[in-house]
Amino acid sequence: MSDIEYIIETALSCQREGRLEEAARIYNQVLEIEPKQPDAIHLLGMVAFANQDYEEAVRLINEAILLNPTIADYHVNLSSVYIASNQHTLAKSHVKVAKNLNPNMSEAHYNLGNILFAEGNANQSIAAFKRSLDLDPNNQTIWANYLFAYNFSEKTTPKDIFK
Repeated sequence: MSDIEYIIETALSCQREGRLEEAARIYNQVLEIEPKQPDAIHLLGMVAFANQDYEEAVRLINEAILLNPTIADYHVNLSSVYIASNQHTLAKSHVKVAKNLNPNMSEAHYNLGNILFAEGNANQSIAAFKRSLDLDPNNQTIWANYLFAYNFSEKTTPKDIFK
């Protein structure tokens, strides 16, 4: 692991612990050393997302994508920002890219389920949530959305839910 990767991991630990200002400060220090470091830019965008600064999050994550468009996490996280800001068409386009880059990325299928549900398509959202659960069967958030979507499907019976 390089020094930069180690520093980014330190910042990511801060971010996961909710110490967003400290994480942002560290990411910015990385960018002073290496201004085009895509992971630091992407994760700084995720700090902006956590602070509900969607415009800044989109700007930063798009910048990271321009530097390295082959990282599925960048696309799935940008789709999350677009979902939060009710830009479902843009969210769906980045989910598609993420799924093409990594078809087994549970988060991409989960985000697709959320988009489809928001668009009023409960049946298709159920299928997307089911695929996400196939990849991450112990994720309680996915289970909650899967079961919630089932409540809005005209085809659902209790037997369907617990199969």
